[in-house]
Amino acid sequence: MNEITVRELRNDGGDVLDRVARGEALTVTRDGQRSQSCARCDAVQVVADFRHPATRGSARVRAYADVHPSAESRLTLDASVRNRWGDPMPKIEQRLDADTEARGARTRAHIVSVFERLAAANNAIIASVTDGRYLDHPAGGCRAGTDATTSVCDSYGRTHDHENLFVVGAPTLPTAGCTNGTLTFVALTLRSAQHIADTLSRGASGLQE
Repeated sequence: MNEITVRELRNDGGDVLDRVARGEALTVTRDGQRSQSCARCDAVQVVADFRHPATRGSARVRAYADVHPSAESRLTLDASVRNRWGDPMPKIEQRLDADTEARGARTRAHIVSVFERLAAANNAIIASVTDGRYLDHPAGGCRAGTDATTSVCDSYGRTHDHENLFVVGAPTLPTAGCTNGTLTFVALTLRSAQHIADTLSRGASGLQE
C-alpha cells in the first residue's frame, strides 16, 4: 500500500485522483500521522480528507476601489537613490484625485457591508479591516495619445519628441485596471514590435536600426 500526504494532494491532486480511479491502494497521511487508509480508496473520501483542514479557518479577502488618474501625481528621477551604475532611480508620487477622496468613506462603508453579509451567510466574523493605498499593478508614466502636450508617445509607443525612441508595454497606459495587466502589456509590446519591424522593412525615414 502506497502512502501520500495531504501536501501531495494539494500540489498534485489531479494525479492522485487518477491513481484512485485506477484502484490503487493508498494511505493518506497528515503531519506524519495516518488519517485514512483503504484497499480501494474512494475518490470522495480522498477529496473530503483534502478539504478537512479548511472546514474552519481564516481568509484574507481584498476589495479594490476605483481611483482616477490625478494630474498632481508625479513620476520623476530621485538623485538621492541610485542603482549600481549610478543612474537615479524612479520616484513615484501618487496622489488621489478630488473625486476619489470625496467618495472614499462611502466606498469603504459599501465594501465593509458586502463583507459583513458574506460573513453572516457563512457563520463567520470579520476579525479586522485595514485600508491600503499601495499600487498592486502600476502602469503609466509615459502615457500614449495623439496630443504631444498631454501624452508622451503615440499608440505604438513612439515618442512625440524623438522619432527613433519607443516606449512599450505598461508605461504607455493612460489608466490601469485593478486586475493583472500582464497580457495587455504583452499585447501592446508585440503590437509595437511588429510596427517597428514593418517600419524598418519599408525603410521609413526617421527610424534607424
